Amino acid sequence: MLIFGLITIGVMSDNADDGMGMIILFGLFALLGIVFIIIGIRNIVRPEKTGYLKNNPQLLEMADQLYSHIIYEDQYVLISDKVLANKKQPTQMTWLWDVYLIYLHTTSTNFIPTGSEYVIENRFQKNRVAINVLARGKKSKQELLNVLAQACPNARFGYSDEGLAYLQYMRNQDLRNIPNTPYYQGVPVQMQDNVQQ
Repeated sequence: MLIFGLITIGVMSDNADDGMGMIILFGLFALLGIVFIIIGIRNIVRPEKTGYLKNNPQLLEMADQLYSHIIYEDQYVLISDKVLANKKQPTQMTWLWDVYLIYLHTTSTNFIPTGSEYVIENRFQKNRVAINVLARGKKSKQELLNVLAQACPNARFGYSDEGLAYLQYMRNQDLRNIPNTPYYQGVPVQMQDNVQQ
């Protein structure tokens, strides 16, 4: 952008008799530069205003807890006693008690599989965790599912209407009413008729 601005200023200075266009353009670029500097300073001073932390407000706290007690680790996923994280996308992490639905999502082009991943839905809709399992064998996939089943106490498995209803219901609950969370106060979640526990 700076190079484009300098070229534009150079072209305008050749065409302008009095240089007024060049001064106006220089002022616009200076104003734009000041705006970018202000936005950069704001992101440094208040990181909670950046996109990653808006999608997952507890990201920094989760990052601190990630390596406390590792339960499972491979080249794609890291599971500690409290946090699940995607090793390829460091901002994709979630509390284990906030995992409500886990399902396999497969993509293909011309009937050729091009992607396969476990999608892990949690409390925050914009912060889903996706773990690539395309290159894994059946045994490795099953091992990962077994670890996820043991580590995520509130999770349901499989993409179905019942699972989606459970996900939506749990997202609307207060954390103090959901068992297995550190905020649980002893008032269990009363499930709806169409969603069974």
